Amino acid sequence: MAEGSSSKSYLDLHNKKWELWEEIMSKPWKKVSSKKDITVEELSGYEHPFYRSVGIVNIPLQAIMNGYGKPEYRLKWDVNLELFKIVEVLPSKDEIIYTKSKAVLGGVVSPRDFVQFRSVKQKENLWKTYSTSVEHKDVPPISAAVRGFDFLSGIEARSIIDEKTGKADKTELIVVLSVDIKGWFISSIKKQAISTTAFDLFNNFRSAFEKGVITA
Repeated sequence: MAEGSSSKSYLDLHNKKWELWEEIMSKPWKKVSSKKDITVEELSGYEHPFYRSVGIVNIPLQAIMNGYGKPEYRLKWDVNLELFKIVEVLPSKDEIIYTKSKAVLGGVVSPRDFVQFRSVKQKENLWKTYSTSVEHKDVPPISAAVRGFDFLSGIEARSIIDEKTGKADKTELIVVLSVDIKGWFISSIKKQAISTTAFDLFNNFRSAFEKGVITA
């Protein structure tokens, strides 16, 4: 399903998906698993289920904005991603992006690619961004990947200020995924693939920061 092909329809999409983002983030989520200090949660009741990884990281907000928001940084740490590029910057400053993933679960799930509308909001110590699938003439489907569908995915990061020192070296980080990877997979395989990716998007980024791959 194509969403957005003109300035007005992109604006409608922008508003519609931000409203949905605020809605899902205000709801109670069910815990699926916990690894290290990262909790993976699920939210059902929508066209596609949502999964998110939640935790507090010893990483300043600016580093998270760089690492998740900029293609040149994202490709340095996201081991599941093969390609990430900005296709078009819209007048609203929203973007059309293209991503192509590597095979996951030991090759059980072959490479997927996505064409997405991406929007970003920042206010004081809070940064959030979402993406959702659209179609674009410059990125038609390719034979090397299965075109997936991103219902609504994104990041919400809130800087935590130490009351004693006044420093903001920690961030509450939430990574949200709601995608259809397509293909003939039983639901448990799809759930495992998506929840694993949500965990990896959190844990791999933190590891890269600790190794100095990503900086503020």
